[in-house]
Amino acid sequence: MALLSQNWDLESIFPGGSKSQELLEKLAEAEEGIEDLAEYAAGLTPKLTKEQLGTLLAKMQKVMANLGQSGAFIGCLTAQNVKDEKARLLEGDLGRLRARLGAVLTHVDELLASVSAEDWQQLLADGDLEKYSFTLHERRQLARLKMAAEKEALVADLAVDGYHAWSRLYNTVVGRMAVKVERDGKMQELSVGQAVNLLANPDRSVRKNVFQKLEAAWEKEAELCAGALNHLAGFRLNLYKNRGWDDVLAEPLLVNRMERDTLEAMWDAVNWGKPHLLKYMARKAELLGLEKLAWYDVNAPLGDAAEDIR
Repeated sequence: MALLSQNWDLESIFPGGSKSQELLEKLAEAEEGIEDLAEYAAGLTPKLTKEQLGTLLAKMQKVMANLGQSGAFIGCLTAQNVKDEKARLLEGDLGRLRARLGAVLTHVDELLASVSAEDWQQLLADGDLEKYSFTLHERRQLARLKMAAEKEALVADLAVDGYHAWSRLYNTVVGRMAVKVERDGKMQELSVGQAVNLLANPDRSVRKNVFQKLEAAWEKEAELCAGALNHLAGFRLNLYKNRGWDDVLAEPLLVNRMERDTLEAMWDAVNWGKPHLLKYMARKAELLGLEKLAWYDVNAPLGDAAEDIR
């Protein structure tokens, strides 16, 4: 049985993990870049030149790439160790920077939307800018579907401690949860992530025991999580109302660049494929010597090859 490492090696990205000085410098650089972008965008008018638009795009790309790398790293830190308090503080800092960038980009998008159709076509006819036409058209159109920039900027600020705080609440809840299971004749206290890994254990009794322990642990947090999710849904519905959107799927469709017909077609394909999945599950149950699969059997390995994460 192959043994896999429980943790990722993140040192090659930012040495020092959540205490990395390089990471702090990267975040500081991102903050400076956001304010530089804000200052530059504030000095622009709808009569944009191709040089101004090119500079604007370059500044946007640099900041987004910076935050993207930092955000991915911080996400890995919190996933690797949900009890890393420093990583959770960094997650809060990242949320603040993303909100600030969101507010700045809201004003940028409003600027793009205010450019006349004739000037817009001339700008995108430029060889250096033409390759960005899809993204620019999209930002321009989305800006026209939302509220005024000042209101959208306020929403971005409020969402840091509301709409987007769910991930931090989730990490807090998961971080304080523990599952006690017997392994190798000893009682061990596992994190949720470690316990979930055991749902792929070859031993069905282990899978069943862990599943029941996880269910019991989550049941204790059910009321808290349900309340948080319901309030998030309320936030989203009120935001839609103020934007004049009457479709509950409006934002997911926009974010995923989809039409509702496309989504419906995908679900039709899912329904078409269900019988094949059921055949697979029935065959897997047969190979495992079961009448039918329980939830904790879905990820059970088949055959002799197995990997154990410790």
